[in-house]
Amino acid sequence: MTKKRISIPKTVAEEVLKEYRHKCAMCGRHEPQLHHIDEDPGNNDPVNLIPLCPNCHLQDIHAPTAPLDRQKVKLFRRSKDPFILDPRFHPVWVRLRFLRRSDGERGYSWKFCCQDLKSFVKAFQMGEYYSGRIDSVLRSPLDHMIAFLRDQGRMVSKADIQNDPGRHKEVEEFRATAIEDLCVEMLRYQSWSRKAPTAA
Repeated sequence: MTKKRISIPKTVAEEVLKEYRHKCAMCGRHEPQLHHIDEDPGNNDPVNLIPLCPNCHLQDIHAPTAPLDRQKVKLFRRSKDPFILDPRFHPVWVRLRFLRRSDGERGYSWKFCCQDLKSFVKAFQMGEYYSGRIDSVLRSPLDHMIAFLRDQGRMVSKADIQNDPGRHKEVEEFRATAIEDLCVEMLRYQSWSRKAPTAA
């Protein structure tokens, strides 16, 4: 069933376009269209919208043979780092995807995927440091989440979250986001990320 298209409110459209200086988020061309990342034309939340020129919109996002991974586009939208779309980031991305699989999809070895990601990250510049940080978040995501919330002035205890089953998904989401953000931050230290990305 096709989802119902709801016109993007002018204030929301302007907010997103202003955020990207009225240019395509991927290539920088002028006069972009707004793309719904989750492909629901009724979800006009600003974080679900990204400005794309007609070429990037059709050739990269809606390409019938190999469209961009929706979660990868969400990461790009959140971090605004163009190197997420660089082909050299793709092997890292492949190793990050296990973090967002639901419990029912975990027919693979969680331990193997964690080890593979940490080992792969070590091969990058500053990789030893980032591998250690990733390992720490993987082992104790709740501790990292509490520290993050306290840094924001929100006082919560470990017991508050552990005793609330509804917040367990929040911890999973925090772990995935924190590790993705560490990998994106690591990109700044790679020699290839100092040059303009080339089209794949």
